Amino acid sequence: MATQLYHKIVSYEYHDKALTELMRKVWAGTPWVINVRDFDANSREWFDFIEWANVEIGPESCAWNNYQGCWAKASVIVNGLTDYGFSTEQKMRQFMARYPDRVRAE
Repeated sequence: MATQLYHKIVSYEYHDKALTELMRKVWAGTPWVINVRDFDANSREWFDFIEWANVEIGPESCAWNNYQGCWAKASVIVNGLTDYGFSTEQKMRQFMARYPDRVRAE
């Protein structure tokens, strides 16, 4: 199971095969993807989120190091929005309950 946004991300054919494969690898373990109004970098709210996420949701994934965690954040922010993925629907719902004002699309 996964969100429609996840299916959209992994079904898109990027400008080259390597990028398409990388995007699929990045999101593979976190198929519960939502669009989120991102936290300001280096803000107190960002650091509070990181602390909360590590305790309540689990560690962040890092595809570059082949580390599969419980959540992932896209590295691109467009108009203040980015994608966050979670390993389970329950973890996604935890985020949505904690930060309802940040969720833009499921």
